[in-house]
Amino acid sequence: MTFEYPDVDCVRYRMLGFNGHSVQLSIAKLMKYISMACLLIDWKIAMKNSLLSAFYSTVFLVFTAFTTIAFAQKAERPDWVVGDKWAYKTLQRNDGNKVGAYQHEIEKITDSKLMVRNSTKDDQGATLKGALLTYSVDMNFMTRSGKGLTNTPDSQLLNWPLESDKKYPAAFSWINTINAQQGSNDYKVQISGPEDVTVEAGTFKAYKVTAKGFWNRRDQEFSGSGSSSETIWYVPEVKRWVKWESQNRDSRNNLFIDTVHELTQYTLVK
Repeated sequence: MTFEYPDVDCVRYRMLGFNGHSVQLSIAKLMKYISMACLLIDWKIAMKNSLLSAFYSTVFLVFTAFTTIAFAQKAERPDWVVGDKWAYKTLQRNDGNKVGAYQHEIEKITDSKLMVRNSTKDDQGATLKGALLTYSVDMNFMTRSGKGLTNTPDSQLLNWPLESDKKYPAAFSWINTINAQQGSNDYKVQISGPEDVTVEAGTFKAYKVTAKGFWNRRDQEFSGSGSSSETIWYVPEVKRWVKWESQNRDSRNNLFIDTVHELTQYTLVK
C-alpha cells in the first residue's frame, strides 16, 4: 500500500484490487466505508442484544405465566378414605413450651360427616384410643365425644375450593356440656399461597388459611371476649393441614392460648 498526498482533503490510497488493478480511495470515501462498516457491526451487535433481550423477556414472561397459573390452581375438597391417618406434635408456647403428640385416623364416612379417632401413646409407646371426633364433610370440626364439646354448625374455617385471595366469613357457637361453658367465635378468613412450609414430615407447598376475629364467652362462670386467630397450612397431597397455629388474647391483649400443631407423619390409603 502506498500513499499519495495531492492535498490534505483528498489523500488517496492505492490498493491492490481483486482484479489485480490498483484502486484509489479518498479519505472521505474511506471514512464513509469505515463508518458504514462500523454501523453494520453495531447493527449486528444490537440485533444480537435485541434477540437476547427478547429471548430473556420471553423466558421471563413464560415463567411468570407458568407461576401465575400454578398459583392460581384451586385445591378441591379431597376424597378422604377410611384408614387415612395423620400424626401431629403440639407445642404450647404459652404454657412453658409443653409438648404433646396425637394421631387422627378416619374411622367412618357418611354423606354428611367424617368420624375421626383421636389417639395418643403411653410411656411405652402403646396406642391409646381417645375421643371420637366428628367433622363435617369439609373437614371442619363439629363435636368431640368425652369432653362434650360441640360447634354449631361447625368451625367453617375450610371453604372449598381453596384458592389464593379467596375471602369468606366463618362464625360458629360452641358449648361444653360437661362444665356448661359456652360462647362463640367470629372470623374473617383469607387464603393465600401456595407457599413453602417445613415440618417434621417434610417440606410442602401449602395453601395458607388465615382466620382473624374474636371470641366471646357468656356463661354463669365467666363473661368476656377477646381476639382470636387460626392459621392453617393445608397441603393437597397430604389431604389435610400440615401445620395449625391457634392464638387467643383477652380483652387486655394478654396472650393465653398459643399452640402450634405440626405434622410428623401420615399414611393415605389412596
